[in-house]
Amino acid sequence: MLPRTICLLAALSAAGAAVAAPRDIKFVEVDFVARTITLRNTGAAAESLDAWRFCSHDLDEVRRYSSPSALNGITLAPGDTLTLHYENDAPKADAFAVNVSSLGNVAGDLLRSPYAIQIYFPPTSFGNGNQIADHIQWSLEGLDDEVADERSDEAEAGGVWEDQTLWIETSKDSLSITLNEDRIPFLPHAVDDYTVSAAPTPCNAADSALPIGQLDIADVTNFLQLFGAMNAGADHAKPFGAFDIADVIEFLRLFGDGCP
Repeated sequence: MLPRTICLLAALSAAGAAVAAPRDIKFVEVDFVARTITLRNTGAAAESLDAWRFCSHDLDEVRRYSSPSALNGITLAPGDTLTLHYENDAPKADAFAVNVSSLGNVAGDLLRSPYAIQIYFPPTSFGNGNQIADHIQWSLEGLDDEVADERSDEAEAGGVWEDQTLWIETSKDSLSITLNEDRIPFLPHAVDDYTVSAAPTPCNAADSALPIGQLDIADVTNFLQLFGAMNAGADHAKPFGAFDIADVIEFLRLFGDGCP
């Protein structure tokens, strides 16, 4: 009875064990300030990235394929992230931070203008969308781009991107793109699955101190410091170049108007 019991327990354990799924590897963040792209293992099992490859495209370069061995030796446990550093400033002590210069061919600069990138799992066939683990694409104002979309049709056909003509909308002020946590399990991804953050806009000329977008005592303190230093940031009223009561009155008016 004992051997049969052991076999039964082993079978039950195997049935409940998490199984690695390539499409658990997701692009979860693009940081335009740090110039990084971050992927995460969103699944319940570890995933080896041996022989996984990137394919990237921008306005000037398409079908830029990373080396077949670039990610060899990297395994992402559940929740682990891998960050690609486009400035090649990856911390040497971080095994999950990779300089793009070490990957082989990667499309140039990480800009807010049209850019698309896919990550393929083996056996890699770049024309086969079923081998794409994940895909992301963005462009200024969300305009369709017929250069950087070189593999977007494969991403759509493979079921990881909803519509090859739709791009995440960025602007010159965009700081980052983040995959919304509640949309991580669902494919294909759509542009609405992502949040684009941007630098906050000042309420008006009185909003000169952090936090931008909120008028508070910090703005009053900053105005007084600028005024005392005869800094142009406090020169709100005519005659410009002269720091007088007119500047104080105009600041108070702007402050009283509040944020829209």
